[in-house]
Amino acid sequence: MPHGNTEGLGLTDGEFIEWKRLRASLTVINKVLQGELIVCMSSCFGAAAGKMAMTEYEVAPFRALVGNVCEAEWSDAAIGFVAFYHRLFKGADFPTALAAMKTASGDDHFSIEFGEETREKWTFLLAKIRAGELGEEIR
Repeated sequence: MPHGNTEGLGLTDGEFIEWKRLRASLTVINKVLQGELIVCMSSCFGAAAGKMAMTEYEVAPFRALVGNVCEAEWSDAAIGFVAFYHRLFKGADFPTALAAMKTASGDDHFSIEFGEETREKWTFLLAKIRAGELGEEIR
């Protein structure tokens, strides 16, 4: 399994791709898919890819991102994603599919993030910082 961390994703060929670079590619794909791209990161710290939606000038690079907030065992990710896809393709909503993933894998560290929601929160936070309303509180 490729190894992820808070900065990006290590690919199986040894290349490391930072989230910022991956965001550019995924944003194009998400636009073509009219905002419906679901990104599943089967790697350690795959949920850190949520950083890609922290942009104020573009659409989010995904509709939803599924990943682990910690290190993930290969076997847990394998069974977890199978359960997630199975429930999703049977018509379950994201929270139900995520719950099945956590149950099947025995790993409660899998999470789901929604791109536009993250982008909107990020834009709101930046506006507050620029207005001086949050400066000291977040330092």
